Amino acid sequence: MSKYHVKRVVLVTVILGLLTSVGLWFAMQQRVLPASRQTIILLHGYGSSARATTALATAIQTQTHLKRRQQVNVSPQGMVKLSGTARQLQQGGIYQLNFTDKQTTAQQASAALARLLQTFKARHVNQVVLVGHSMGSTAALRVLLSHPIQDTTYPTVTHLVTIAAPFNSGLGSGGFDHAFDHNTIDSATKRPRLQDASYRYFDQHRANMPEQTKILNVMGDIGDGSDGVVTNFSSAALKFWLKKGQVYQSVTISGPKTQHSQVRDNPTVTQQVAQFIMD
Repeated sequence: MSKYHVKRVVLVTVILGLLTSVGLWFAMQQRVLPASRQTIILLHGYGSSARATTALATAIQTQTHLKRRQQVNVSPQGMVKLSGTARQLQQGGIYQLNFTDKQTTAQQASAALARLLQTFKARHVNQVVLVGHSMGSTAALRVLLSHPIQDTTYPTVTHLVTIAAPFNSGLGSGGFDHAFDHNTIDSATKRPRLQDASYRYFDQHRANMPEQTKILNVMGDIGDGSDGVVTNFSSAALKFWLKKGQVYQSVTISGPKTQHSQVRDNPTVTQQVAQFIMD
């Protein structure tokens, strides 16, 4: 084969390789397009603010390529005001809720979230993702279970992520009832021996759990089966309200940054959350 033909073969091979690489790049871009229309709502914990969900929002934005990211301020009266120039809720974006009253309870937060979800649905947003930390988790679950599955005034919750959730109280040192520090499963009922008001509410409304909602339940373990505020036993109570066959992942994180107010910023957690909601 002449040098001329060899050069042509090499040139064609290089061109084909470049075309293949470009094709793969475009294919990868197509894979992230569906996520660009997701509507993701982040809820912080008691006495905190939207800043507490910043690491999560950043990781999710990097993974999903969502451009819209806004803080949603919620007044003590439940009035909603968006930060930035955009003044209307719409599909496709990351919304960080910010309860301006530091004393907002899980019940008040869930009522505000319910109104927000109905506003989204009225504006033709039919699917949302909910991500909560601590009290934000219980508020999100309360909304999810508070209405019948067939209620069409709410958007479908495709994914629910709960982080360090006190579904059945917490440690006395964390401001909860000391009686729950060493809660156990009752051998007769196969349920927790002690059940707080939140647990009882969730248990009474478990029939409303939408089986299509995919759930990720994240817990931090500082070495004693708790994150220093909430026991893993309390967070794991979520499994009692699942539907048969429902997609459910439970992740316990140990090592650095696993304390209650740190686990939400743990790089392993933020990455796993971002990847989970892409599924």
